[in-house]
Amino acid sequence: MHTAAGPQSGERSGPADSAPPLQDWLVRRIARQLGVGPEAVDVDAPVADLNLDSLDARQIAHDLERECGSELTLEALRHCDTLRALAAYLESERHHPRTPAWLLV
Repeated sequence: MHTAAGPQSGERSGPADSAPPLQDWLVRRIARQLGVGPEAVDVDAPVADLNLDSLDARQIAHDLERECGSELTLEALRHCDTLRALAAYLESERHHPRTPAWLLV
């Protein structure tokens, strides 16, 4: 698993550093699932390197939809290679939902 780099002289690290709300939620939820502190989750590491199995991912996706109202789709996982990218995608979907292609026909 990739971990976050330590703080540089006087810098703070971790999800509390003005992270977008969904990114902060994802970091904290994944950290809880993995049994580590939020500072150990690197938002710029590949999602595949987080050591989440399919059951972990399913539980996190369920909690994300229930607690945040955002749906974690297979499309999002295919297009977003880091937690930072995934959180940005989910935030954009939250504010500008795309119309499903089948509704445009």
